[in-house]
Amino acid sequence: MSAPSSVLKKVRFLELKLRQRVRDLFAGGYRSAFKGQGMAFSDYRKYVPGDDIRAINWPMTAKVGEPYIKIFEEERGATFMIVMDVSGSFDLGTKNFKGEVACELASLIALSAQRNQDSVGLLLFSDRVEHYVPPSRGFNHSLRVVRDLYSFSRKSTQTDLLPALDFLNSVLKKRCHIFLFSDFFTSSQFTKQLKITGQRHDVVAGIVSDPFETEFPPLGLMELEDAETGKRLVVDTASSLFIKEYKEKMEMRREDVKTDLRRSGVDHFFIHTDKDAFKQLLVFIKKRRER
Repeated sequence: MSAPSSVLKKVRFLELKLRQRVRDLFAGGYRSAFKGQGMAFSDYRKYVPGDDIRAINWPMTAKVGEPYIKIFEEERGATFMIVMDVSGSFDLGTKNFKGEVACELASLIALSAQRNQDSVGLLLFSDRVEHYVPPSRGFNHSLRVVRDLYSFSRKSTQTDLLPALDFLNSVLKKRCHIFLFSDFFTSSQFTKQLKITGQRHDVVAGIVSDPFETEFPPLGLMELEDAETGKRLVVDTASSLFIKEYKEKMEMRREDVKTDLRRSGVDHFFIHTDKDAFKQLLVFIKKRRER
């Protein structure tokens, strides 16, 4: 997929902008918070007294006529999958758009993975799987992930986590670290499927939130349009009843999302668009490293 020159310039600028933050992320405990895949086969060697007999490799033993065992080494490289919500609600924001904030954090993760020689992949979703880039290593690949984050055009404005989770559960064969960025404005019940994903992989949910979603400004009569469904409604935003009901509804939704994620057994943290997103990520990593 080709990208316009404006996007390529933005990607290059972003790569330069994030270099120091990549270094800061490593200083903040990136490596210890997200470890590699475990143990991988390295070589064979002769069995010596004291070795665990369960480690004997019988096909090799039969082939050479004396007992041999397999040697395993810890795999250093991890695999990261960035899963990004590209629905209509991510176009909203007061100071910064939710999508822009999430994309910058995702870019930081992709470039950090490249520096550590980890693999990184990308999945963009709305109410369907919009775009998929299989995990791979290398500087050019990480830049492709960043480019696709900023250049891809969605086909739908609505949100449904289930198709994305089903897709991940079918294509990811090895355990990996999944960063799921969304505001979770979805009516689908995703707890069961996310729990399955969390049992197979290390899932971190980044809940992107804007001040607009908790404190609606009192601007009088307004026609509001749902960014995902297109449904319109005229409301008096200065009404004390509207302000009270809106705040209660949004606080309830926030608690419901936290409850659903806890039931799914996945790690999560909030990303507030009016605050430094990078510092919020660092705080999360520090807490995760100390557990």
